[in-house]
Amino acid sequence: MKCRPSAAASRHGQARQLPKAPARPPRPWRYRQQRVYNLTGLPLGLAYLSQRILSPGVHPLNFRQYSPACHGPLEGLDYGAERPFFDWRAPDIIRGIESWLALDPPRLELATLAREELKQRGKMGRANALFAIAGLVPIDWLEDARKAVRASMPQGTIGRVRGKVYVILRWGYAEQNGFYGAYVGSTRKKVEHRFVQHRTGKMGARGLLKYGIEPLYSLIYGLNCFPGKECLTRETLLHNILQGIVSRVTGDTLKDGDESTQ
Repeated sequence: MKCRPSAAASRHGQARQLPKAPARPPRPWRYRQQRVYNLTGLPLGLAYLSQRILSPGVHPLNFRQYSPACHGPLEGLDYGAERPFFDWRAPDIIRGIESWLALDPPRLELATLAREELKQRGKMGRANALFAIAGLVPIDWLEDARKAVRASMPQGTIGRVRGKVYVILRWGYAEQNGFYGAYVGSTRKKVEHRFVQHRTGKMGARGLLKYGIEPLYSLIYGLNCFPGKECLTRETLLHNILQGIVSRVTGDTLKDGDESTQ
């Protein structure tokens, strides 16, 4: 059923028109930049986000005292491969980075390795955007550290041996030191169990209770296990290798004395 036009509209021979809404004033530039944090609008702000995450002066906003939970190695991922995410599709990598950065504690190692894979494919912009959204920065020395460890560290041995080395990612350093540091240790326990001890203050190293984030499994892949009497020797070797790459490396070494291993 058709609506009958009003009397005024009939006199002029046309339908009545509603008044137009006033034009919306232009939004400030800063607000428009924030809008691109929605991944559906990345092209407008991609350059800005990439610059924000990689340029001098960037400061991670979300660093805090994280939960002492320990994430185990990602099932099915070859941490020893040169490109662990080589077989992953780009959309799966993007979704992985987004979910890993949202965890408590965040899985910065996986997110950094995944970002490196996107860099090899020339698609790193969206990964940079996700780090910026999370208020975090990637581990810029991780790839160089992995190459150095693969080239110089002896592999684990076969047999009834329990010695293990581990590397814990920690934050709390100034920007000029890359925000992140590495704590190198050795143990006869499971690496995950020893990490929780550090984070809960039970026989923990200084600073890890507040600043510890996660174990770096890609730096110890293939290095464990070995005879327990070699713990401090291998810990010192790993410490010295990383010291040439990471600005801040802490942990016991042979020069500190022959201390017992937890």
